[in-house]
Amino acid sequence: MLTVERLGSAQEFLTATTGLRSREPVLTNVMGSVATSVVAGRRYDRETWLVAREEDDVVGCAMRTAPWPVSLSPMPVPVAAAVGRALLEHEPQLDELAGPADVVRAVVAALGDPSYTVASTDVARVLGSPVPPRHPCPGRARPARAEDAEALTAWMIAFADEAGLPSHDARPSVELMLADDRLLVWEVGDIPVAMAGHAPTVDTPSGRVGRIGPVYTTRAHRRRGFGAAATYAVARRLRQTCATVMLFADAENADSNSVYSALGFDAVAEVVHVRLAP
Repeated sequence: MLTVERLGSAQEFLTATTGLRSREPVLTNVMGSVATSVVAGRRYDRETWLVAREEDDVVGCAMRTAPWPVSLSPMPVPVAAAVGRALLEHEPQLDELAGPADVVRAVVAALGDPSYTVASTDVARVLGSPVPPRHPCPGRARPARAEDAEALTAWMIAFADEAGLPSHDARPSVELMLADDRLLVWEVGDIPVAMAGHAPTVDTPSGRVGRIGPVYTTRAHRRRGFGAAATYAVARRLRQTCATVMLFADAENADSNSVYSALGFDAVAEVVHVRLAP
């Protein structure tokens, strides 16, 4: 029998979804890293943790950490329909969804088929054999420091604005990344020109997963290879402890996808982000 249950905490969610996240380490990584950060103390306006079970097996899950969209795991279409009905109960103000396209469509249908627009489509890319940037650029990567916080916050806001993402928590995000040593700065001489970081790594039975992002280069220093160099530096760091290194790239951005492909990141799946009509 199929059931959908709302869990009481991020830790319960991580425990319940261990098997699913092991089977789908890439397309559940956002949920895993966000839940891991909540367990470590990160707070959101509102949290909803849902799991769908057939007998004792978790076959799908969904997460809402407002004001971010609902994140949906891969799951069979009938399971997605049940998750959609549960979201009607637990998320009455639901306005955004992100997940595999077939899952999103099934959830939208269960919500009563409201009209929606596709805000973005992201390509999930997984690192195979890392390839150094073709054109080495000047400068070096160094760990971000506390005195970088103000500049990095401005960069985080600019990154969010360009990507169409919320930026209200830019400063807390920067401070958490600094505290966890998850952010690198690329500098030329003593001038910071780019940054690259990664989400909290996620342990699964099939190995640890590290997701790169954000990657940002200041406008005055773009198209010189600094972002690629910073990304490669973070990838090399993550490869030391992670079985899987991944990132998401905007499907509409041919330049960034070309860069990531050249660095050894292979496209493996797509995720759509949709906004529902009021």
